[in-house]
Amino acid sequence: MVSDDEDPDHYDYIVEGPAGENGWYTGTVTIALAPDSTYDELYFDGAAAPSENGQKQFETDTAGTQTDFYGVQTSDGKRSGDTSETLKIDTTAPTLQLTDRGTMSFSLKDSLSGVWKLQVKLPGGGWQDLQLYDLTDGAGDKVQTAAHTGFTGLPNGTYQYRAVDAAGNTSDPVTVKKTDVAPVIVADDTATVQHSAATAGSLSPQAVFDMIAGDDIAVTAPAGSVKTPAVHNTLPTVDGAARIQLYDEQISWRLEQPGNSFTPQTGAASTTRIPVDLPCGKYILTFSQNGADDDGHTASPKVCTLYVVEGQAPDVQPGGDTTYPDGRPDTDPDDAVFPPDQPEPDIDDQGQVHRTLIDQITEQLQDPPAGGGRYTRQNMLDLFAGRYQVTSSQPNGLLQWGQLHITHQGQPASELGTTRPGQYIITRTATDSAGNTTTIQLTYTFVERPVVDPPHVQPGDGPIQPDWPQNPDQLPEVTVTPDGQNPTISHALLRDELVQDIGIAPPFGGHLSAQTAAGWFDGRYRLQSALPYPADTLTYSPIQILDSQGRDITALGIDTTAPGSYTIRRTATDLLGNTTTVELSYQLTQRQAQIEPGETGTSTGDGGRQSGSDGANGGVNTGEHRRCWVHWLALLAAGCTAGYTWLVLRRQDEEEQDPNEI
Repeated sequence: MVSDDEDPDHYDYIVEGPAGENGWYTGTVTIALAPDSTYDELYFDGAAAPSENGQKQFETDTAGTQTDFYGVQTSDGKRSGDTSETLKIDTTAPTLQLTDRGTMSFSLKDSLSGVWKLQVKLPGGGWQDLQLYDLTDGAGDKVQTAAHTGFTGLPNGTYQYRAVDAAGNTSDPVTVKKTDVAPVIVADDTATVQHSAATAGSLSPQAVFDMIAGDDIAVTAPAGSVKTPAVHNTLPTVDGAARIQLYDEQISWRLEQPGNSFTPQTGAASTTRIPVDLPCGKYILTFSQNGADDDGHTASPKVCTLYVVEGQAPDVQPGGDTTYPDGRPDTDPDDAVFPPDQPEPDIDDQGQVHRTLIDQITEQLQDPPAGGGRYTRQNMLDLFAGRYQVTSSQPNGLLQWGQLHITHQGQPASELGTTRPGQYIITRTATDSAGNTTTIQLTYTFVERPVVDPPHVQPGDGPIQPDWPQNPDQLPEVTVTPDGQNPTISHALLRDELVQDIGIAPPFGGHLSAQTAAGWFDGRYRLQSALPYPADTLTYSPIQILDSQGRDITALGIDTTAPGSYTIRRTATDLLGNTTTVELSYQLTQRQAQIEPGETGTSTGDGGRQSGSDGANGGVNTGEHRRCWVHWLALLAAGCTAGYTWLVLRRQDEEEQDPNEI
């Protein structure tokens, strides 16, 4: 403020603006007359005219601009002495950049008032000075650097940093989240490669084990470093946040073969290829981090196992030979279904692959006993030869078979008894020319023949064509009859009925063939074996179609354009011989619409009826009948004809009674 010459406590001028630090303003500055000033006009910097409204604003950033001004009283021309103000204005915030996360180093810049200090906001606290810089005449250097030493010893949490310039402006904060966790290396535990692919310079450990490494913070690495992505492995998160992948050059590897003369190999980067040929065998490959991360932590080494093999274990597929000598087991090898959960192959230190195939057969005791009471070793050899088709992966295709072993209750056995319940384990091993093996382990179990329900039948939910009857909601009760020869077998019979009106559009397009009837039955009836998987297979007899006289017309099919009565049947049989026969009485009718004399309006047929809760809509008859005089004339003509005929007959009778009468 500028004081009056005669009264030092009286101010004629005021300087207003957002005051910063160290004599700086951080926004627009205004020089104006005080409300009770002696003067009513201000002149700035030698201007010929007074300022507008007795004031002047200064908006441009400046490191120290001097402005001269004086006041004038227009009523008497009184003029004040010259006055000057040097204004320093900085409205631009400084910038802050984290240049090295490892050392927590920062770069601070401000182009006008200069850098004054670096501040930090600790977790749960307020801003505090971390680094203070000297000022000259209220101004600092344009560029400064700083580091938060001791950051690694601070507790986990979120830290914020900001730069402050000499005017007091602050930069946008830089946030650093400290989790204090070590980097992690993720890779497959094991990998298998073929010997032909394990040549010098062919294998990249990173690719073989799909390795990826990461840290919770950004990492620094030499220029030119690269990051090779993994195919399926992913990095674990840290507090829900994704880790940052490390560079290939930050992970090294070491390959060795304990207990062998193999010279250990190393690579400075995860992608450095193995420089030597690898013989078949088992190797240990260890990934390690090169040095520590920017927090001073080091990842735990990741130990992996590499197998170099020659081909695979011999392959086993269900066999196709069903010809056996008398006394063979009555299990068709074509029906062999190997259990889905098979053991993983094992690879030994020489790189030879050993596989075990688990198979099982459950056979019900027969009367008389199968095989005359026993299955011999030769029967088992024949069974293996037909049930299993074993092939080698080696170019020469050679296989060497070992002895067939039979055990019963943990003891060696020479044959399988078929007269009582029991369980036997039969094994045999095939070895290829590279030493890879496959051992077939067959568990053969004899059980009492149980009484099992015949196949169950329920309403089907299969697709239907537009001109097919709807599927039923309910079915009649089935009748079950024991087998006359084998009391453990039974036979079920379902008698269903369907009455359908032919209507305008005959069902099944006018003709129901045996093939179409089979598809219709598949959708109309759902049959399911009472046996458990995998013994729940059903076999179906061909569709049979009989006419009303019981004659087989399967080959001809049914003419659905004319009324008639038919029987359609099919039988399902389970693996034990239980059967369920579905017998459908199929009647086709032709309804006629009837109209009483004097009836008006329209009459619509209901489209046919079906048994149970079928709800089918067969053919639909619709007709429209109206009173018409032609109908009455027709009735009158018929009456006259009948009367005339009656008179003629009466006349003849009279003549026969009196032939002499003229």
